[in-house]
Amino acid sequence: MIRTIDNLLHLKEFKAIEQNLLEAPIYKTFESTAYKQSDNIYDVMVARVLFSANCKVAPPGYDDKLLPYIYPVLELIGAKALLRAQLNVTFATPKAEISEPHIDTDIPCKVCILYLNTNNGGTKFTKSGEFVESVRNRAVLFPSDVYHSAINTTDTKFRYVLNINYF
Repeated sequence: MIRTIDNLLHLKEFKAIEQNLLEAPIYKTFESTAYKQSDNIYDVMVARVLFSANCKVAPPGYDDKLLPYIYPVLELIGAKALLRAQLNVTFATPKAEISEPHIDTDIPCKVCILYLNTNNGGTKFTKSGEFVESVRNRAVLFPSDVYHSAINTTDTKFRYVLNINYF
């Protein structure tokens, strides 16, 4: 059900993502890493939507300059169609903060989370209790109906995650 793949991309492809996506100038601010508002002042993130097929989170559209950088990821995970792809950035806090458990979409599909930097944050899966640590170039794949929580970092300024919902 939950599958972790270390070193998903070749170094050249991964560096292209780092050098282009992480330096993209415009991000949207969200009051929660989940889709409902949180009272936790640390449960915030900024995101850059690269592609959206009219989901609740973002209007339909795509970023024709940045989307091509994730094509190697889509190929390696066997994506046939894309529902949404976005870069999420969360911030360091004094102690680890766990977001509200959530699913990315109510549309049955698959999820790929690709960690873009190493830190002590990660993803915690609600039912199994499994914790996948944010390790640079590590991907975790799971069905979209699996509830999970983001855990922010306390040892780096930022936690960068590429979140892909696909078929």
